[in-house]
Amino acid sequence: MSEVQKPREITFEGISTDVHEIKNTIDQYFTKLKKSGFWSDADSEKSWEWFSDKYQKAIDREHGPDKNNKKKITSEYKTQITTELLAEMRVLSEGVVQERKESLSPELLNRYGAEKEFLRRTAKAKKEGQVVVLVTFDLDGFKIINDTVNHGAGDTLLRELAKNLSTSIRPEDIGIRFSGDEFGVLMSVPKEEKDNIQTFVERIIQKVENGTERPDNTKQEMSTGYIVIENDDPDNRDFFKETRKKADKGSELSKLIKIEQIINGETTTSKDRVVSSDDTEDYFEEEEKARLSYIRQVMRPMREVLKNKSEKEIVEYALQCYKNLVEKK
Repeated sequence: MSEVQKPREITFEGISTDVHEIKNTIDQYFTKLKKSGFWSDADSEKSWEWFSDKYQKAIDREHGPDKNNKKKITSEYKTQITTELLAEMRVLSEGVVQERKESLSPELLNRYGAEKEFLRRTAKAKKEGQVVVLVTFDLDGFKIINDTVNHGAGDTLLRELAKNLSTSIRPEDIGIRFSGDEFGVLMSVPKEEKDNIQTFVERIIQKVENGTERPDNTKQEMSTGYIVIENDDPDNRDFFKETRKKADKGSELSKLIKIEQIINGETTTSKDRVVSSDDTEDYFEEEEKARLSYIRQVMRPMREVLKNKSEKEIVEYALQCYKNLVEKK
């Protein structure tokens, strides 16, 4: 009695799929890409055409040049070539989506371009008597635009901010869009002007804030940190990554400063809470930092539920949660 042949399986996205179900699996994958807003039905059709063309050419090559004596194609070969082509199609498709996302801000460098320029500048900074400044900032309350208006409005806001950033910096400065609502600036500054860097950064941030209009008619604030680099570190492969982390600590602290200002009834502005990496460790006492960090953590899920509440109201609710916690202790 002959053994029943098992259905062939194709591996896609790390999951084995019956060859008869692969069309449905890929269609579901394309549907997922469409939800990103950067993929269309036409893109799906073109991808299938690309796959069909590549598959047929691979089969023809395997058959051999002699049309009268074609080599038999095994099911194993078909499975192999299908898996390889689907993997390549996935890489190409996701590359298209990523490129379209990044093209929201064509005036700015992406993270990879920024790293290359950073390493170039730090390598020559000491010789040229300069320091390199990496500024990082993200948009306060950006997610609520996507949640309460729509993703199109969020994309429009990102484009507008990117243009404002590119016109708010000097010609020799570099604007960066790291990802999503995370932006940055790369500057080279003469050492004798090092004491003015805080002012330079504040000026850029204020220009961007004043020139950006949110669709909900509220002020677009930013949480900003920066770091000054005087020497390069050529043997450190993670030099840029580690430098950015230090600058990001400043922007994280900036968020806590804003919460403190709201609690104290003060007017908040982006430029008044630009934080140098040199100040991140000692800016707050440990107890106060823990209090503000707790409030910020509680605010995150509250924003999901209290979408129609102002930031001031959400801070007040989170502050009350903190007070209740302290009382229980």
